[in-house]
Amino acid sequence: MRKIVFFVILLLVGLFPISILAQKELSETDKLNFETAFFEALKQKAIGNFDKAIEALDACYALDSANVAVLFERSKNFFWQKNYFEAKQNLNKALLLEPKNIWLLEHAKAIAVAEKNYAEAIQLQKQIIAINPLQKTELLVLYIDNKDTKNALNLLAQIKKEQGLNKQLKAIESQLLEPKNDPINQIIDSHEQNLESLKSAYQKTQNYDLLKQILALESEQKNYELLAEDATNALEIFPSQALLYLYAAEANNVLKNYQTALEHLENGIDFAIDKLMKKKYYLAYFESYNGLNNTQKASDYKKRASQL
Repeated sequence: MRKIVFFVILLLVGLFPISILAQKELSETDKLNFETAFFEALKQKAIGNFDKAIEALDACYALDSANVAVLFERSKNFFWQKNYFEAKQNLNKALLLEPKNIWLLEHAKAIAVAEKNYAEAIQLQKQIIAINPLQKTELLVLYIDNKDTKNALNLLAQIKKEQGLNKQLKAIESQLLEPKNDPINQIIDSHEQNLESLKSAYQKTQNYDLLKQILALESEQKNYELLAEDATNALEIFPSQALLYLYAAEANNVLKNYQTALEHLENGIDFAIDKLMKKKYYLAYFESYNGLNNTQKASDYKKRASQL
């Protein structure tokens, strides 16, 4: 019965694809100690006691130092502590044992991203794609984070040829192809920072860069009612711009319209393609759920933001 419960918990925490129990022959007593310690590690990790989780995993490691699940769990706990050196040390040992384990490769990529080592993350994602060709969008995001527009566009063209582009990928394509030095941008750069004159110019051109300046000024001036109105109206013209949903959410959070803010965040999160934008979204989610007194979700999004 104990072993059944043990496997159910492992399945729930997502460890089932990894070899779980001791991988070398152990006595019945050692096997029981291994399972007990591993169970304790999962329990402590679930409540955020990463030090205690690592202590329990150390007991497992002493019994079976070549157990992939133990090495993987040790790596994850060090990762949550932002001890990336130890996280990599444990993960590299696991990868030597199972170099094509997609779960290990995904975690290795997460460590590389946390260290902002996008070149390494890109190489790991290519290995993941070799196992699962459907994960090309993740590679696209890494190219964008690495400011590699050329490879991002080449990959987009490949995805477009193979399967077409969904709404999110079309938005990414539009942003990557957006001209950076057209005459309108030159007007913006030299334009006096006056809200009224900016709005007048925007009404004539409906230029997105002008719009961004308008909303930035409204936010800076803490004119949140106007910001909420203008950002929401702009979404009818630019429905795939993550920044507009974020401004609308920001304004509604300040105005204590938390549910409306959440609706904007839900509608816009798929268009948030870079890490900084995602972090701003997660912080806005935190404000919304905090305002709604949903402390569990607020804490979850605050943690997500801190990991970026």
